[in-house]
Amino acid sequence: MTQPCGGPSRLIELPDDVIWEIDASWGVPEALALLAAEAGAAGVTPGVSCRGVFAAPARPPLPPDGRLTAAALCQVVAALQPEGCVLVDESLTSGSSYWEAAKGCPPFSHLTITGGAIGCGPPMALGAALACPGRRVINLQADGSAMYSLQARNTHA
Repeated sequence: MTQPCGGPSRLIELPDDVIWEIDASWGVPEALALLAAEAGAAGVTPGVSCRGVFAAPARPPLPPDGRLTAAALCQVVAALQPEGCVLVDESLTSGSSYWEAAKGCPPFSHLTITGGAIGCGPPMALGAALACPGRRVINLQADGSAMYSLQARNTHA
């Protein structure tokens, strides 16, 4: 998912001697309650005490008519992508404005480059399409890194 609408965040500093061990006998609700209590968030109610951070903003607008730039393309993708889509992003420098453009998008899954392993976009998009056949998959792809996995293009076709 995308980050929660650009809301405020901060790191929580804990003493060095704090070690959390969660063993298999704990349930998820108990572990989350402990985490919330330790982080001082036990009284947080999404959409109420979070200053609206979790409220969905308006969908991003289409860019004005004009020259097609990398930023305009990112804005078009963000404005038109369907809810629940899987966006695979190996666009590298040309897609850097996508993060800002996608702030108001409906919920979607965002998969990015895996630790600098260029060429992962086309196979990752293929895997997402096979794993989630009912969801649209969009691949923002850099041309040079796509050359590392051209065989995925043949499978796409």
